[in-house]
Amino acid sequence: MVSFFPVLMPDEHLFSIFARYHQIAGNVTVDRTKAQLGLAAGPLKPQDISNQTFHTALKTAATLLMQPLSKVARHHTLVPLLRLSLPARVQDQLHTTWENDQSSIPAPNTLMNDRMLTFDKSWRFCNECIKTDTREVGFGYWHLSHQIPSIRQCKIHQVPLLSSGLKTLNDFQLPRDAHKNTVQGSATLIENRWECWLMELFSSCQASGSWVGLEALKATFENVWGMPKKPGWARTRRYEEIVGYVEDIAGIPLLETIFEFYKGDRLTYRGRARPNFIRTTFGSTDPKIRHPIYYLLPIWAAGLSPYPVEWSREL
Repeated sequence: MVSFFPVLMPDEHLFSIFARYHQIAGNVTVDRTKAQLGLAAGPLKPQDISNQTFHTALKTAATLLMQPLSKVARHHTLVPLLRLSLPARVQDQLHTTWENDQSSIPAPNTLMNDRMLTFDKSWRFCNECIKTDTREVGFGYWHLSHQIPSIRQCKIHQVPLLSSGLKTLNDFQLPRDAHKNTVQGSATLIENRWECWLMELFSSCQASGSWVGLEALKATFENVWGMPKKPGWARTRRYEEIVGYVEDIAGIPLLETIFEFYKGDRLTYRGRARPNFIRTTFGSTDPKIRHPIYYLLPIWAAGLSPYPVEWSREL
C-alpha cells in the first residue's frame, strides 16, 4: 500500500519524486520501495526515456498523482526534447498510448545513440537551488532543467552546475545526499548562445502540444541550408561546407564539450579524418535514432528560432 506519496515540485525530475517518497516512507531497503511502487528493475538515469524502468515509473507517478501520463512526461521528464528525433511512427505510438494512460516503450532499434557525445550524463544540481528549495519547501530535489544535455549552468542563478558523480538514482539519493561525491563545475564557463537557445527550445517543447519529430528536423535542415535534393557530389560538397559554417558559428571550444571527436587534435580522430557529423547525421542510413543534439546544432547555427512549431509552418 502506497501512502503519503509526495507532489511533484515545479521543474522536478520524475525520478526525484521516488527518492523523496523513499525517505518519507521510511523503508529500510531500496528494494522495498521499488516493490511498493511497482518499478521495473533497471537504471534510473537522468536522460534515459527508452527503458522499461522509465515507463513503469511514469505510469506509477501518473496513477498515484492522478494526472495524465502525457502531462507528467511533458513537465517532469526530458521527453519533450528527446522525442524530437523520434520518427513519426514512434511518436504516434507514444502519443496514443499515453493519451490512453498506458505505458509503452519504443522498439529496440529506436534507442538513442549518444556514443560520441561527451557532455555530463550524471545527475547534476545547483547549490543555490538547493538553498532556495530548502528555504521555500523544506528540501532540495533534482531539477529537470539541470539534466538537459550539454547545459552547464543553472538558468536561474547563472552558476556552474555540479556533477553528483551519480550515473543512476538506484539508491534514491537526493542532491544533499550526493554532495560528498560532487565534481566541481568549471569556474570559467563558456558563455554561449547555444545554451540559452537550447533551454528556450526545451521550454517551448514543454509548452506545446505539437509532436515535431525526426522527419520535421530533417526537412527543416534541408530547407534552411539549401541542400541539393539528389544524392551525389553536390550534396557531399554541401555537407562539407555546412560543417565548416557550424564550426565557425559554434566555435571549437563549444563543440569540444559536446562531441568526443572534437577533443584533442582539431583535424583527426583516432588516426583518421575527424567525422563530419552533419553528413553522418543527415546522410546516414543507420536505423538507430541519433540524439537530437546532432540535429539541433546545425538548426541553431542556421539562426532559426527555438520554437519547433515555427519550423513546421515554413516547410
